[in-house]
Amino acid sequence: MVDAALERARSLSCWAAGVRIVPTTEVEAELGLGTGRTNRNFVATAADGERFFVRIGVDLPPWGVTRRKEQAAAIAAAASGIGAAVHHAELPDALVCAFVDGRALTEQQVHAAASGADEQLLHALAAAVRTLHATPLPAELLQVAPPGPPRWAPPDLARWISYAREGGFSRVPLLEECDSVIARAEAFVEAGWPAEPPVFCHFDLLCDNFVVRDVPGGGGWRVFVVDFEYANAGQPLMDLAVLSMGCALSAGEERRLVASYLQRPRIDDHEAARFGALKMLACLRETFWGVVAEVSRASALSDEAAAAYVDEQYAKYVAARAEWEAWMRNGEGSQALRAS
Repeated sequence: MVDAALERARSLSCWAAGVRIVPTTEVEAELGLGTGRTNRNFVATAADGERFFVRIGVDLPPWGVTRRKEQAAAIAAAASGIGAAVHHAELPDALVCAFVDGRALTEQQVHAAASGADEQLLHALAAAVRTLHATPLPAELLQVAPPGPPRWAPPDLARWISYAREGGFSRVPLLEECDSVIARAEAFVEAGWPAEPPVFCHFDLLCDNFVVRDVPGGGGWRVFVVDFEYANAGQPLMDLAVLSMGCALSAGEERRLVASYLQRPRIDDHEAARFGALKMLACLRETFWGVVAEVSRASALSDEAAAAYVDEQYAKYVAARAEWEAWMRNGEGSQALRAS
């Protein structure tokens, strides 16, 4: 059976004779790589031994993903030094980047960093995310930014909710209250952290989208960010909320992560509660990613796997919402919301 994505990767005009291209599944264990759910990934090795990372994937209308936007984001991140150098970009479906020498970040490493066991890694991760957010927004991301004043909710969440409604999704009780939950969370966060003009955000900062390596001579860690499929203009602390969600960080670990990002010794209880609201929104967004996968059947997940993913993420959302609402039930939380 012909592997169309592999043949497409081999056909790209950037290759010299002698290049060898294999699916990343053949080197997952070596590099700690994740598996693409909406694209195919390959490692190319040139005759001189130089390696490249190849992504083959078409536009994904249900999620609002376009390869034009992804490629622009990857080029911008590379220019900032936080992303891999882009070797070749070819619409509608191909992106070739320099292979980053390192391993995918693990949840265990994030917990060690955020718990205080690995301060060097914590500072390196926070610095990397700050560099990402300081990356100038390419026009391709600005062109799809939602109109109106800045908002805390991720910009693709409204699209995914609309898609779920249009598709008649009802298997999990999400659609009845999601709009009011989002409005309450945004009002609460806005009362203490007014939304600012949007910046370059990744919106998929899960562990395997960081590549890390030791700097020789005890120089700490070098951190790269990869996979800009969902990059958008947005509020930077939402990226940290996605990372916390994906790693199931404890409350104390979240405080250290946010404080390190903000370059402060600590954050207070109110700020921690605001970040809890953002994590709830991140959990809601990830749940709706799964809902779109379930309704559209457009990802690599089977019907059963998509439904299981929705159920798993929904459970995280319910837990994050309960935690935030428990804080809101005390007087200070309620007053903050009423004051907004």
